[in-house]
Amino acid sequence: MKRVFKLLGCLALVMVFSFMGIQMDLLVNRAEAAVDFIRPAEGTITSGFRTPDRPTHHGIDIAKSGTVSIKASAAGTVSRSYLSSSYGNVVFVKHTINGTAYETVYAHMRDRAVSEGQKVSQGQHLGYMGATGDATGQHLHFEIHKPEWTSSKQYAVDPMKYIGKDSGGTSASFSMGSVNLKQQVTAGAGSTVSVKLSSLSQSPYSVKIRLTNVDTGNYTEETVPSQDGVFTGMRGGTYRVTLYQMNKGNISGAVTVKTDKGTYSDNFSISSSHTLSQQVTAPAGSTISVKLSSISQSPYNIRIRLTNVATGNYTEETVPSQDGVFTGMRGGTYKVTLYQLNSGPVSGKVTVSNY
Repeated sequence: MKRVFKLLGCLALVMVFSFMGIQMDLLVNRAEAAVDFIRPAEGTITSGFRTPDRPTHHGIDIAKSGTVSIKASAAGTVSRSYLSSSYGNVVFVKHTINGTAYETVYAHMRDRAVSEGQKVSQGQHLGYMGATGDATGQHLHFEIHKPEWTSSKQYAVDPMKYIGKDSGGTSASFSMGSVNLKQQVTAGAGSTVSVKLSSLSQSPYSVKIRLTNVDTGNYTEETVPSQDGVFTGMRGGTYRVTLYQMNKGNISGAVTVKTDKGTYSDNFSISSSHTLSQQVTAPAGSTISVKLSSISQSPYNIRIRLTNVATGNYTEETVPSQDGVFTGMRGGTYKVTLYQLNSGPVSGKVTVSNY
């Protein structure tokens, strides 16, 4: 019987220690997940970590024109600060985070603002982005090593796994489904303004016409063909003429505006899509996130298309039914286009980031 109790006791201890081992593993994983590195510079990630086309690239490249500050990704101590033939102006920083040692590398800088042995705080300025050393174009080459840097780069880890969600991004406003006529019109007090559309590409059509006083911001509207597009009893002043597509899709045609001061005719085209002026570059295997905010229409339905400018191949997601996060990109420079899928105009803000 004693042997049975001893055996049960041993089994119980094994289970306890096994459970403790599992718990310790979970704690270690949680500690790793909590590692706090921030993005060291603003800009676009132009090359990833050990990608198929650059398997010996042991970090990431972040590029941006102009004067760009390089910041310490985490608090630590500067272990090296010197001019290298390959790294150019480079700073190494050693860190201890949750008991784990790391060393970060900031290369190709224009200058160096810290010296060896100096303690730095997270986000502290280390220098400015440059193109010194073995570099083509201005960018930051950033590496993370765990526990330390070696010449063989055997301890290099993918920085995106540590700074990925702190990925910066490009934000811009967008507007679809409306167009301002090139020429403003002047009307006298008490006069009539007539806006006539013809040769329309869509049938049936529905277009809202807005006349906005450029001095006061006050406006008046009519929707054709349900209304006649004739504005009587004007208060006088200079007006901006805006056309809004109220149906789905694109529409084009001719417009004639008559006032007591004269007649103005032009062609117009209203697009239900908007291409961002800034393209985004993403390395192979990375993720591009396109987030919309401050949307003027509710509910909204917008398709996002990323088109590779070199190949013409594209991928799409529709928000909000999908999340606008494109994973496993093949690498390259992409054009970002938004498509209005509902009726009527829509505007808002778009933020594009890659990691």
